[in-house]
Amino acid sequence: MVMGLIFLLYADMFALKMNLSPDQVLGSILFLSATHGIPEAVFAAVIVTPVAMALRKVLRKDDPKKTKGEDVTVTEAKEPELAGTTAVETKEANVGEENLTK
Repeated sequence: MVMGLIFLLYADMFALKMNLSPDQVLGSILFLSATHGIPEAVFAAVIVTPVAMALRKVLRKDDPKKTKGEDVTVTEAKEPELAGTTAVETKEANVGEENLTK
């Protein structure tokens, strides 16, 4: 998009600065877009994927929040006006304390 706008708005200035004839501007902009755009897209996908996964894990977007010693129960709403909503109930689990010292 940016390179297309450069061609539409600044083709003459681009040709002057790059020492090209006006007929060569479109080809050079397409060449620059392909040689820089494709590696940039691959690099962005490689960087963004682990960052998004880490943020998703930290922000806990997948599961209801659960603290140690609690059971989480998710139930669907049965009233028609609340359709599509869920209720989350937490209750203390009966967990025996373990002796961690040896």
